[in-house]
Amino acid sequence: MIRLVVKNLLLFVSLQAYAASYNYLPNSKNIVGEIRSIQAEKNDTMASIARKYDVGLDELMLVNHNINPYMILPGTVIILPTQFILPNSVRKGIVVNLPEKRLYFFQKNKVLSFPIGIGKVGWATPVGKMRVISRVKNPTWRIPESVWQEQYKIGNVLPKFIPPGPDNPLGKYALRLSKSNYLIHGTNAPQGVGQRVSAGCLRMYPRDIEQLYSITPKNVSVNIINQPLKFAIYKNELLLESHPPLNEAIDDKNIADGIDTTIPKTLAEAVQYTFDKIESLNMEPILARDIHSIVNESLGIPSKIAEK
Repeated sequence: MIRLVVKNLLLFVSLQAYAASYNYLPNSKNIVGEIRSIQAEKNDTMASIARKYDVGLDELMLVNHNINPYMILPGTVIILPTQFILPNSVRKGIVVNLPEKRLYFFQKNKVLSFPIGIGKVGWATPVGKMRVISRVKNPTWRIPESVWQEQYKIGNVLPKFIPPGPDNPLGKYALRLSKSNYLIHGTNAPQGVGQRVSAGCLRMYPRDIEQLYSITPKNVSVNIINQPLKFAIYKNELLLESHPPLNEAIDDKNIADGIDTTIPKTLAEAVQYTFDKIESLNMEPILARDIHSIVNESLGIPSKIAEK
């Protein structure tokens, strides 16, 4: 059984949620937000709920894996994955953690968190330190030659560029990164946010990229990392947030740009890594079978694994 950080605190919310913003001080607590839930309404789908409450589709489906995503009855309780262990990274500027498909923007005294779509298998998003080199409103999509050729092979002849407008997959705003042709941008297909759907760029809901664009200066740092397991100590408890690891193709189209080709830990290795972490902190683990379940299920929500 998964042990949620906030026991018996499922808050029912009815208002539309926007990008999560949390008060934050460097070197303070490593966890923000709280688990919430809503009751599904008539004609709700996982995709519509994800967009309404500003969470990614994959993370919403994982934590609600026991619910049929194609037949959600009105009144069904849907857990919202809205509590986050902050990534183990320099907390400055933009930090993207690929396995959780989430972007964090660290400011002086707060952190904002946004769901994102990332590169699909074979077209992975590269990792590493970058920066924003330009900000573009109403961008023109100049289709990369590799993408054009790939579509041409399957009989889909694309134009060389797509002007601003409803058919432009970049949406209304884009932040160009310092590595090759990668962007953080909006989308005209918001159902792909929170999934592996792009050719390497990072996609955001239209309202989220508009907000990020408005507060992101040129030259802000961007650090893209790969951390499927995140840990935090909270009220004398050790918490683990486990996400499904990414397993990239060795012939990935973006391999020259620095994708992470490290073979993910096996389940046994990930479980042992977790127990090693508990031992290093001199904490008392919960039942071994529960830790194994938390690592294996990878529901993407912080769960208790040990205590002092």
